Amino acid sequence: MKIYLISRPTIDDTGLNAFLNDEGQNWIRTTNSKDGENIVEIAGRICHMSFGKKQLSTSNRDFIVNLIAEKHESVLEHATWTFIATGITRSLTHQIVRHRIGFSFSQMSQQYNDQASYKYIIPQGLKEDQDVRREWEKAEKASKVAYENLKKLIEKQEHNNSTKLETEKLLRSAARSVLPNCIETKLAFSANGRSIRHFIKLRGSIVWDIEMRLFCHELLSIMKKEACNLFRDFTIQKHKDGYPIILHNKSINSDAS
Repeated sequence: MKIYLISRPTIDDTGLNAFLNDEGQNWIRTTNSKDGENIVEIAGRICHMSFGKKQLSTSNRDFIVNLIAEKHESVLEHATWTFIATGITRSLTHQIVRHRIGFSFSQMSQQYNDQASYKYIIPQGLKEDQDVRREWEKAEKASKVAYENLKKLIEKQEHNNSTKLETEKLLRSAARSVLPNCIETKLAFSANGRSIRHFIKLRGSIVWDIEMRLFCHELLSIMKKEACNLFRDFTIQKHKDGYPIILHNKSINSDAS
């Protein structure tokens, strides 16, 4: 499993400075803060116009921690990132794509891509039990054979007035119905800071879903580097099963304004 970060928030300093000049304001930017964090701070300061003399705190960290503590997380929606995830199962993506608010998804099609060469991913919880693993591998092989056989049988049928592309799509569309949830897929997704927080909080501590925990671990590890102040209240620990689990610390607070 791997998650690639392919786009991140960027501030247009020309536009920001024009706004500050027109309003007769100035903003003290925290040294080394990332643009994703700065966008959240700027949006939050707009609410009370707490620039210049009203900028009681010059710390981006304190400002964002206070926003989260006060449940004023709508401003986190202004910062958006885009990722590509690989080495994940369709079983996992069936759950991920249920998170519609603040997310956008584009998933690899099984209709346009022949699935014969794609690998099947064995669930982490089955690797240790040899008897269970053998039964899983038997089912995996059977589904691959069924997929290929279905394509061959359908290919022999006559498809009047169909182009080669239409026929290939028909073959894959019908044959994919026997593919299991454990087949690998690829997913492009975009999400804002608030939605990513909600997703990790909801999904990162599900003990019985190891693949989801690994996905959340990868995602949080990226976001800790990209926008640490937005995810300071999450910690990654090792569960007793040896896999990472994410905990949310509700006690983090700040008096910054």
